[in-house]
Amino acid sequence: MYGEMAQYYDELTTDVPYAAMADYIEKLFLRFGRKPALLLELACGTGSMTKEMAQKGYEIIAVDASSDMLTLAREKLEGITPQPLLLCQRMEKLNLYGTVDGVISCLDSVNYLSTQKALEQAFARVGQYLEEGGLFIFDLHTKHKLSRLASETYVRETENVLCLWQSDWNEASRLARFYLDFFVREKGDLYRRFSEIHTERAHTLEEIDQALALGGMKRLAALGERKMRPANDTDDRIYIVAQKTETKG
Repeated sequence: MYGEMAQYYDELTTDVPYAAMADYIEKLFLRFGRKPALLLELACGTGSMTKEMAQKGYEIIAVDASSDMLTLAREKLEGITPQPLLLCQRMEKLNLYGTVDGVISCLDSVNYLSTQKALEQAFARVGQYLEEGGLFIFDLHTKHKLSRLASETYVRETENVLCLWQSDWNEASRLARFYLDFFVREKGDLYRRFSEIHTERAHTLEEIDQALALGGMKRLAALGERKMRPANDTDDRIYIVAQKTETKG
């Protein structure tokens, strides 16, 4: 995932409201009284959110499992002060030299932890490196959203590439699989095709709480998308605010 697709990611996602998301995350830090000095971003992708948060003055460590995405992030973040530190790591294998006092993860990256074991491993690693009292803020696609996507097809087209997006949904496993076909213009009317398959899991709040507990964290809130109200059954995306409450091990 996010191999060859990486070079077209920004071109195909110009509608993502990174600035508004960054403003909302900062409001959450302030609302819960724990604005971090050193921030860890999980699954940073091409660095768009990293750049927004760095421009707000946060010192950032940003990690992603895709070296292709990080190559683009490095270019995007050139000249940004403070300069973010970029690391190529999976969330489940997070390994830092020290602790941080805040953690974020955006754009349903946590849904890519497609088993309960992976979710628990990742959150245990977050808890290991998050200072006591620090906040972990992340968003999730809901079951409402992921199950609905199975009946829909999306087409995104730019001057250079066309992306056809289809998906299916397994109710028993709560897994959504996304089948992405890319058609890249090579010359004139000649296109080259490549494909990727992505999998997301619809985590329940109970599963989230269980995984957080393994990292010594506790959920403080589950909020509707970029709202200051409790999440409901019709939200497509929710934000979780959790706090490190104890030191594990």
